[in-house]
Amino acid sequence: MKNKKGISPIVATVLIVLLVIAAVALMWSPIRNLIQGSGDEIESSCLLADVEIVSATHNNTDLIVVVKNSGSKIINGVQVVAGEDSEEDNTPLDANEQVSISITTDEAIGTVDAASIMGTGDDEKICQSSDSVDY
Repeated sequence: MKNKKGISPIVATVLIVLLVIAAVALMWSPIRNLIQGSGDEIESSCLLADVEIVSATHNNTDLIVVVKNSGSKIINGVQVVAGEDSEEDNTPLDANEQVSISITTDEAIGTVDAASIMGTGDDEKICQSSDSVDY
């Protein structure tokens, strides 16, 4: 029985390295797809688009929101969201131009968010909200 030998430390190390490489190879494909898919959600046209809420005033039935294009790019409109109510204005705005948007809402107190709209028609993209104000 004393003639039995185990595997040498070098062979054991090589086997462990091969197992790790195989595990990484199996996991790389789903991880790569996950990483590449997350980049598709970032719209390059939204990177330079920015809007700022100048004022938000509630007058019993309507919320009047004044929004300014504070970015360096012409935007194709603005979307304003207050609670579950929203409104879009598709008037193109140059840098530093403002637009007034009215939303019919019964909520006298809340938060209003504003986001820029880039593109037109089928290429229209509502960018992530870039400003939020309590009213």
